[in-house]
Amino acid sequence: MQKDSEKIYLLYYYFEHENGQEDYVLKGVFSSRQKAEKELKDFGKFPEFKKILSRFAIYEFMIDDIVWPGGFVTVD
Repeated sequence: MQKDSEKIYLLYYYFEHENGQEDYVLKGVFSSRQKAEKELKDFGKFPEFKKILSRFAIYEFMIDDIVWPGGFVTVD
């Protein structure tokens, strides 16, 4: 079992451009899920973010781990 200290938590914001292209903006990197969730909650205090909190996501990653071992595909 992995220790929590071997994980990081990335807080992302997702949005879609008028042309349909999707983008993700990294808002922060945290040492625990609780810290990432607190920051997300704090974003909810700002009027410009309050209405779009559903566009935020927290992703868990292992330190020293390959995320896409098989590579990725580009779609035109």
